[in-house]
Amino acid sequence: ATDNGGAIDNDTVQVTVNAAINKAPVANAGADTSITLPVNSTTLNGSATDADGSIASYKWTKILGPSSGTIATPSAASTGLYNLVQGVYLFQFTATDNGGAIDNDTVQVTVNAAINIAPVANAGPDINIYLPQNFGYLMGSGTDVDGVIISYHWRVISAPAPFTLENQDSSTARLINLQQGVYEVELKVTDNQNKEGLDTVKVFVGSSRIDVSFELLNVYPNPVRDVLNIKINTKDPGQTALITMFNLNGAQVYFKQIKITGMTWVETVDVSNFNKGAFLVQINIGSEKSVVKKIVKL
Repeated sequence: ATDNGGAIDNDTVQVTVNAAINKAPVANAGADTSITLPVNSTTLNGSATDADGSIASYKWTKILGPSSGTIATPSAASTGLYNLVQGVYLFQFTATDNGGAIDNDTVQVTVNAAINIAPVANAGPDINIYLPQNFGYLMGSGTDVDGVIISYHWRVISAPAPFTLENQDSSTARLINLQQGVYEVELKVTDNQNKEGLDTVKVFVGSSRIDVSFELLNVYPNPVRDVLNIKINTKDPGQTALITMFNLNGAQVYFKQIKITGMTWVETVDVSNFNKGAFLVQINIGSEKSVVKKIVKL
């Protein structure tokens, strides 16, 4: 400044222009999601915006959940997740802008247990028995596409007379002391996830068919010492025949499946190692009913 006498004086002032305050970006980790095993992968879809700059980097981090699980590309906004197991995962998504400011967001991924498919029980085909045979074997099975069968249980739903059921907690059970009539039996199988499957089988017990036995089945020599000949006569060759032998306690001592190629078929059975006593020979041919013949081993 200069006065009227020509004297002057000086002073200074400093003006500071600051950079704009950097606004932090806004991170968005996406919506929570869930999957159900056996699907064990999904995708994380993150995004971010920055009002006064640009996004410089992304980062995904697992902050909660089972130890198993792989983030395919942690530095990408969108990335795959693999090898997940049942449980709840929490992932953090971090966005950093060109000014170094950061923002975080989280997303939850829930992995549900697989939906257990119930096992399938198979109680086997219906059974035909003719007195004097008064027992029958129940041959069951079970399958489970997503697990294993851990238990079997047989129960008789209906019966014409008292009976005895043996080995009812096994895939193969035995009905004994049967009388003429129809027995309906249920098989229950249980898998390792406690799901159950049911199936039923009917056991038809008929009166003695001794006369018919001579028509369809002949065994000789009887009594027998070493080799037993089983002669089968059928009007329908080409079918499959099942030959089963039991002792009088109901234990199976011989079984063979054969293909009958003619109207008469002779099958030989070595019984030299059988214990002495009486045995029952049972034959099933195609859809025909069972035929039973009693023999004596010397």
